[in-house]
Amino acid sequence: MGFPLERFEAYRRAVGFVKQVNRVVKSPPEGCGNLLNQLRRAAVSIPLNIAEGYGRYNPADKRRFYLIARGSCYECAAAVDLCLEFGLVDASTHSSLMDDLDQVSRMLTALARRGQKQPPATQ
Repeated sequence: MGFPLERFEAYRRAVGFVKQVNRVVKSPPEGCGNLLNQLRRAAVSIPLNIAEGYGRYNPADKRRFYLIARGSCYECAAAVDLCLEFGLVDASTHSSLMDDLDQVSRMLTALARRGQKQPPATQ
């Protein structure tokens, strides 16, 4: 890992969530394509906004992007709930996805509260 962002825990977990969503959401059954496309878009939005915030120097800019990413976590949570409701995922997969979202969301909340300090990059 050469780029500092790749050592940032919230970013790594968000990328892991996207990978998990892509494994789960292969070919949507008829009538569910919009929901699954929205889930994919919202999932991808999380690491992209984390990266955008990570690259900013202004504390208010950082906070704004971390909160946008956090909002995308909540959008994903609603989509994952609907996937369970429509039988697109089983209870175990639902639980795993929601746990991942919860962890990333908590990290983003802490980052937004921290504001001006750059998050540490783990090795």
